[in-house]
Amino acid sequence: LVDGPPPHREVEFEVDVYFPKQGAFRPLRQVSPVVDALARTQFDESVKKVRVFVRPPLRQELTDFDWHSAIMNVTNEADAATV
Repeated sequence: LVDGPPPHREVEFEVDVYFPKQGAFRPLRQVSPVVDALARTQFDESVKKVRVFVRPPLRQELTDFDWHSAIMNVTNEADAATV
């Protein structure tokens, strides 16, 4: 699973969280101090990172993989195809 940030800055967290015991919804900004702080501070600096989630058996293999070379090769191939 790859989780990438949107291309623009987001400061609005318009997500409601349901509380079954109260039978009510509350805005995520009220429920999470972290979300509230991010909405008021530098979202780009704090959160805008690509995260990759993998199953534990693949973790070491993917950690050892030469990602830089693979990305550079794909980028160079894409550039060559557009010429």
